[in-house]
Amino acid sequence: MELKIEKNINKLINFDEEIVKQNIHCFQYIPNKKNYTLYIFTCDFNSESEMIEMYSVINDVIAYDFQRTLMKDMEKWNLYLFCFVNEKVSEDAKAVVEQNKYATRKMVFDNNKNYISIEAKEKIIVNKLFNLNTKEMLPKNNDEYESIYQFIEQNDSSLLKVIEDLRKVKGTDSSAKKKKSKIVKSYLELKKNE
Repeated sequence: MELKIEKNINKLINFDEEIVKQNIHCFQYIPNKKNYTLYIFTCDFNSESEMIEMYSVINDVIAYDFQRTLMKDMEKWNLYLFCFVNEKVSEDAKAVVEQNKYATRKMVFDNNKNYISIEAKEKIIVNKLFNLNTKEMLPKNNDEYESIYQFIEQNDSSLLKVIEDLRKVKGTDSSAKKKKSKIVKSYLELKKNE
């Protein structure tokens, strides 16, 4: 997974001086063999109050100067704004920012102590958007299972077999897709008849 960073953000957006202080970057991800780009903006804040005061201004500029110039729906509706905050942010403040669906999908990462490096931000973005962390998918209060694999193994062994069979099918051509489809259909038929 490789993200490309646009070092000169002003090529994309003309941020004013007040916004530039937020150390804004734009990461770009172009999926293999796809004709669109995902844009992920990051910005830094010292405190919760600074984030609350500035995130919507930054978001508005992204919407007006950038989002409206995009021609592909996939790009327009899949913009991200990652807010990195040095101090701890209250759950209420996180909810205010993350539940604001205008223009970008927003995520808050707090308690960073100091500004995070570009490389560290890239890792966070990749883990949050592109890597499936199955441990996080388990119920938070469930100590019985250490992984989603164990959960599936103990609750639906036929699904585990399907997952293993799907992993064995290599390639992305139509033959591989048909094999995968057949495996999933047979599982669904089995579940329907249980």
